[in-house]
Amino acid sequence: MSPAKISGFLIAIVVVVGIGVVAYRSGSGGPKAADAPTGSLAQPTNSQAQPDPLSQAPTVAGDANANVRSVAEAARTHSHPERLTPLIAPKPFNAAAFAANPQAYLDVVEPGRVFQSAAPGPQVPVLRVKGLGSQEIAPGATCPLTVITAPNAPVTFTTLDLGTFPNQLTSITVLADATGEASTTYSASGGAIADVQVMAGSPLASGQVKFQVFIAPPRPAAVKR
Repeated sequence: MSPAKISGFLIAIVVVVGIGVVAYRSGSGGPKAADAPTGSLAQPTNSQAQPDPLSQAPTVAGDANANVRSVAEAARTHSHPERLTPLIAPKPFNAAAFAANPQAYLDVVEPGRVFQSAAPGPQVPVLRVKGLGSQEIAPGATCPLTVITAPNAPVTFTTLDLGTFPNQLTSITVLADATGEASTTYSASGGAIADVQVMAGSPLASGQVKFQVFIAPPRPAAVKR
């Protein structure tokens, strides 16, 4: 059943250890951003103050981008569990298929790709961090994460402690440039606190790397005298 045919039904997808949160409402106009609180169906409103959005995992429209659509499809059809959690092995990497259509590979999210690496060998690069491997940022702030792999190789970044990437999810696969440099941006979005571990892996390089992002607690407001 396509999303456009599920008229007026709210679907909330919550993956506790995995891709994050996707929520969307399907109606005559197609998927729309959900009105419900993150990870739940719509609840009655009340006069109480709403929680700080930085303390909640973000809600994502089901058609936000190709990556989100791949996750929404997996949750709706129950046919691609590897898209929802790093605890399930990803599909085997097919180098020929990737070379023929890299974008098709990048459009699908599989968090467990971070554990999918090449066997060490004389011609196989070792995945390594470029720049800072440990950073401190404020709640809601962002920081760049960069690795070096084989030229034009895919690299998957997966956060194990919430936060999101530019695709609004907790995992993303990006393409390295001709020098082997691959980058993404981590955002300390709702729910991410203290020490956050972000792993990166590439099927064309050996090993994995781990980034540490410390999210500093908000500073207390200055007292006016």
